[in-house]
Amino acid sequence: ATIGMMVVHPDFQRLGIGRRLMEEILLWIDARGCPAAILEATAVGQPLYASLGFQPFDSTLRYKNTTNLVINPEDSRALEMTAEHFHNLVEFDRNMFGADRSRILMRYMQDYPHRTFISLNSGEDVIGYVICGHNQIGPWVSLDIHSARDLLDAALSLAYAEGPAVIIPAADQPGLIMLEGNGFDDTRGCTHMVRG
Repeated sequence: ATIGMMVVHPDFQRLGIGRRLMEEILLWIDARGCPAAILEATAVGQPLYASLGFQPFDSTLRYKNTTNLVINPEDSRALEMTAEHFHNLVEFDRNMFGADRSRILMRYMQDYPHRTFISLNSGEDVIGYVICGHNQIGPWVSLDIHSARDLLDAALSLAYAEGPAVIIPAADQPGLIMLEGNGFDDTRGCTHMVRG
């Protein structure tokens, strides 16, 4: 399970509301037999999550594009996702993440039609994909740097309501260099935490 953003209004912080929300969502996750939960923690939230059994796993950075750079889609070898590739995308994702995320992938593609791109090898196997929201690029997953570049180029060929953001592992130096070369700046770091 991935736990998204949790926010408590500043006037009501330090009253235990965040803890109660997290305890309820963790009960809900546990009741469904999910073996693990992950989240991105700010420095302020990290002590709360640690007290609930989350352990630091990795550091992530949030990069945002402020240049409104648009890439010519002709420059990318990535393909727009079609229904015929969905099963292969799900298998690729399962191999990368160790879980069946087909429902969430399908939901992303329903919410953001024509904003999912895949990269294929010579054997027509999926070797990478990117899903683009209205202001967010990601998930962005690839087996090699060339595929990652093609997928980013495809993502940057789209229109966004404002400069898109990307959350990326801090250890992904090639990805960070690629983003910085395309007008993205580091705006915030977080700790990737896991429970289970």
